[in-house]
Amino acid sequence: MWCRVFAINEAVPAAAEIVEHLRGCGRPVEARADTDEQGWFHLELTGADGVYLLDVYGSDEGIRDDLNTWAAWLEENAGDQAIRWMQHVIGTRRLITLRREDLGDDAAARQFCHELARWLAQQGDGVYQIDGEGFFDSAGTLLAAEPA
Repeated sequence: MWCRVFAINEAVPAAAEIVEHLRGCGRPVEARADTDEQGWFHLELTGADGVYLLDVYGSDEGIRDDLNTWAAWLEENAGDQAIRWMQHVIGTRRLITLRREDLGDDAAARQFCHELARWLAQQGDGVYQIDGEGFFDSAGTLLAAEPA
């Protein structure tokens, strides 16, 4: 299962902030981060229900085609709000991907992804997408469901 957070601001929470947030939600995790001068770019979170991998990409890192693909998906699936959410995705400054290492897809993994993606979207003035479900705003409200 994959999840993507489309943040329109440059801010990405520090790895320690992510760990603190998750622990505050009752999810004890340990983190290992790969960093550069801009902060973490790969984060491995190990908790009771598995290992989750996060990667962050800037809009200047060759993700434009991916953003355009997601915008086109929204054009087809977001109804009367399509233009708004397409513009949001096209304006993404930071894309954060999240997946469970074993690519497992169970209720615990989906709940973890929703909790973390929602919080990351709030931090980045963003929206998030979860494979098999659709796009959500930073409050967790479904914006566009994936067709069954």
